Amino acid sequence: MKHNMETIPKKTGFLERFLWIIIFLIGLGVIAPILLGMGLAGQKFGAMMGFIFSAFALQAIAAPLGLPLGLTSPQILIIMAIFGIGIILGVFEICKVLGASSKRVSAFIGKIEQKMGKYPFLHRFGAASCFLIVWIPGLGLYGTPVIAWLLSWKRIPSIIMTFLGFMSGCIVFLFFTNQIF
Repeated sequence: MKHNMETIPKKTGFLERFLWIIIFLIGLGVIAPILLGMGLAGQKFGAMMGFIFSAFALQAIAAPLGLPLGLTSPQILIIMAIFGIGIILGVFEICKVLGASSKRVSAFIGKIEQKMGKYPFLHRFGAASCFLIVWIPGLGLYGTPVIAWLLSWKRIPSIIMTFLGFMSGCIVFLFFTNQIF
């Protein structure tokens, strides 16, 4: 079982990886949701910036905070979806850069991979647990990709399940405000 970090060149490509981190975290995680909120509901920049920074701090719990801004539930879900995917992809990229640039992290990952070899079921289906892990306070949207990466779970299923878990949280919190659709 080989970790994804082995496919990244050790020295070359750092700037490219760093650029992808910026695109995902700032471009998709901040700028795109703000512009979308301004375009969808005619909100002011400051109001949307506050909403997105609330999402950074509160994650899925922040979804209902879009309601007082005049955003509808579908608009909130679209904005939160773009925010969520930007954060998830950005965190995965950070993990890849750390794994490729640090011998200590590489050695740690190697030890985890050896232990995970004893549990092929967990390695094969572990990504599905990302749906639930994203709900754990303290881990959430930021920690779930790190766990998936550390345990060498398949990237695409991990991204999808983390995203679906995050969006289910947004829907649940909108539901509790009686404002879901």
